[in-house]
Amino acid sequence: MGKSEGPILAQDRIFILIPFAMYGLVVLALVGTALAAESSPALILSPLVKQYQDLIYGEKYDQLENLYHPNAVLVVNGHAAPYYTPKNIFAQIKSSRSKVGGAKTTFLKESFTGAGEVLMYENQWKISTATSELTGPYRAIWVMHNGKWVIYHEEFSQAVKKL
Repeated sequence: MGKSEGPILAQDRIFILIPFAMYGLVVLALVGTALAAESSPALILSPLVKQYQDLIYGEKYDQLENLYHPNAVLVVNGHAAPYYTPKNIFAQIKSSRSKVGGAKTTFLKESFTGAGEVLMYENQWKISTATSELTGPYRAIWVMHNGKWVIYHEEFSQAVKKL
């Protein structure tokens, strides 16, 4: 039997070569935490969610299109019907944002879940204006479409408390 060659680093994977008498070398791949983290929903979606929020706060609604699936749907709980297609979704987002002026959203809780080609971002949010406080849950389902992550379904609801 020969000696172990020791760990070899290759693209965030650690390969340990173990001599084995009858079959030559057996290669065991131990996936490092860096590689596992690269594919986590939070690492994938965090930059996209930030881009989405920056575009909304910057009132650049026309630039949101790259973040939406062509058949996306928005459900606003309490409204009569969902909003289909990115164009109608953007109009609804713009309308909602106009009601709160420049007030920023505070995220009380956020989570990223999912696997494969379907990931989900959820949060509990709060917006405070001079006259009211709005709170509610938000959920966005992201899917892989044409090689990029896009929003396929999003929904939110809100409770309004007058101050």
